[in-house]
Amino acid sequence: QRAKLLLSHPLSEANLQALKAFHAMLQLKGYSPNSFRTYSNEFHLLLRLLGSVTVGNLTKEHIQAYLLWLMKKKGYSEAHVHTAINAIKFYFEQVEKRQREFYDLPRPKKTALLPTVLSEQEVVRLFNETANLKHKVLLMAAYSSGLRVSELVGLKVKDIDSDRMMIYIRQGKGKKDRIVPLSAKLLEMLRNYYKAYRPQEYLFEGEAKGTPYSTRSAQQVLKRAKQRAGIRKGGSIHSLRHSFATHLL
Repeated sequence: QRAKLLLSHPLSEANLQALKAFHAMLQLKGYSPNSFRTYSNEFHLLLRLLGSVTVGNLTKEHIQAYLLWLMKKKGYSEAHVHTAINAIKFYFEQVEKRQREFYDLPRPKKTALLPTVLSEQEVVRLFNETANLKHKVLLMAAYSSGLRVSELVGLKVKDIDSDRMMIYIRQGKGKKDRIVPLSAKLLEMLRNYYKAYRPQEYLFEGEAKGTPYSTRSAQQVLKRAKQRAGIRKGGSIHSLRHSFATHLL
């Protein structure tokens, strides 16, 4: 997709070098693959629109006009505009080493939305309507330990500590390690699952042995389970994390 965009909207030599420097700095700063991709897409969009104008020559007023265009013409949400701002700030502050003049850019106020939370009865129905052992254990792990989807599919067999009744989350959000409780019921299900599937490295393997389950597949497991359970609420795997926290409270 990006190759097609580069052909249809070629970057000037100066902006192409800016994009390369942007990528290099993201890598040096150790940004995650998701953040790298998101920031790159936002910065690349700006560069494509500039044509022969060099990005380094843009002023604060230019950036504010661009952000307004994103909201009015591209229909960016508040959260999406925040991401665009962060990507642009990263270039000017980290790559060009400018002063933090862009920190006072007007940011749209984020909409305060309540997270989707399933009731305890709905969670029980979700598990009961999931016959596939692997899928049931995957959903139970997400809920009972409050895991993000990336943490869920990144779990390895060695991360389950049945002696201490803990699950090790390695390099979670913000590249931080942490431990979460392992419930006795989940441990029982995990033992049955291990005997049936014999995962090698990753706890939930993809189609190829030794590879992790994809986040998309995990989301599809939840979507199908909700359909079978007659649950009409939206929400992704992250809604199980919110449900876990709410039920703890």
